[in-house]
Amino acid sequence: GRSYASIIDTEVFRPAGMLGAVVYGSRALPVNFPSGHEGGRKYRDYYENAGFGDGGLIASAQDVANFYRALFADGVLLSPAMMAELMHDPVGDGYGMGLDIDGEIVGHSGGDLGFSSDVRFNTETGMLAVILIAQGDADTDWASDMVAGQ
Repeated sequence: GRSYASIIDTEVFRPAGMLGAVVYGSRALPVNFPSGHEGGRKYRDYYENAGFGDGGLIASAQDVANFYRALFADGVLLSPAMMAELMHDPVGDGYGMGLDIDGEIVGHSGGDLGFSSDVRFNTETGMLAVILIAQGDADTDWASDMVAGQ
C-alpha cells in the first residue's frame, strides 16, 4: 500500500543518511540538478517523470558515498545473510546481485539519458571513489584505479 518512493526513503535513504536523494518523479527536481548531455542534446525534463526500480534515483556524490558506507562499512542496510547473497557471484564472472566484484573492490557503474556514473569501494581499506558525470557514455573506468591505490 506504500509507494516505491516511500519505501526507498524509509528503508534505504534514511538509514544510509542519504539526505538529498530522491526517487525521480516523486517530487520536484532540486534547483541545482544539472542538465545531462548526450548526442548534442540536454536532458532535464526527462527526470521530472517517474523513475523505475532499476535506477530512477537522483543522488549526490555524498549520498552515494553514504550509501556504500552504510551498506559495506556500517552494515546497516542488509542482514549478513542478505549481504552474502549480494556478494555471491553465481557464474564466476565477477558479478553478484547487481554488483561488480573484483577481489576486495566492489561497485557498480551505469547511466541514464545524459548521465554516467561509477562507484567503487575497497572493502579492505575503506577507500571509496564516486564519479558522477552529466554526460551520457562518459569514461568512468578510472574509479577502480582510485580505490586500488593506483
